[in-house]
Amino acid sequence: FDQPFEIWPDYGRLNDGCRPEDTYGAVCSLVKEVGAILRGRDPNAFLVGEFCEAYMSQHIDLWMAWYTNIAEAKRAAYALPQTMHSWVVDSDAAQASHAFALGMQLCLCTHGNEATLADEPEFAEHVAALARLRKRCARRTVYSRFNYFRGLDTKGDDTIEAYSFDGPAGPAVIAAAVRGSGRARVSVDRGAFSHPGQTDGGRLCRLDGSEETTMGDAYDFNLKEKEVAVWEL
Repeated sequence: FDQPFEIWPDYGRLNDGCRPEDTYGAVCSLVKEVGAILRGRDPNAFLVGEFCEAYMSQHIDLWMAWYTNIAEAKRAAYALPQTMHSWVVDSDAAQASHAFALGMQLCLCTHGNEATLADEPEFAEHVAALARLRKRCARRTVYSRFNYFRGLDTKGDDTIEAYSFDGPAGPAVIAAAVRGSGRARVSVDRGAFSHPGQTDGGRLCRLDGSEETTMGDAYDFNLKEKEVAVWEL
């Protein structure tokens, strides 16, 4: 569904007794109807929309957008948790890591949709590693709510960003080296989460497939450029 939010009023149906602002409401109803037809034929079907907006999010399952302003990506992921978000990425591993850290999906657009991941083998392996990590930690990330910085205190290099995820399984943190390698200490306030998690030990999952047991409510991340890690408490 391409660019659903049209800012211009529609005066084309005034003779039918319609107001200029009626068109958008009619479009929302139409998308809702189409979604019901699709899911009636296939329960696994979903609707994809371009450029996330609030009203249509009640009917669109997955949004795709070219986020050049990182702040916009963070606001969308935080403000509209009832829908999935995907970041359009073209062979940029750093963007892919940032999208992962925000809990977003990837909309891969290799060479402007004129190539495939086979043409970018290093990037393809990075995406595959992100997918494997997401699958391992889905219970704490995919099926949890992105909560921005809530409950976190991060101190260290500004190349490291850490984000909070809150769900019934307990707290989780995704840290990413989005602007180069670095170190940062992340402390978690369990009282900011709906479930305290496992207080007798946590798990840190790295991009290379390794894991380690953690103790306490603080962890010192040491990440290489474009690397991400998931800390489950």
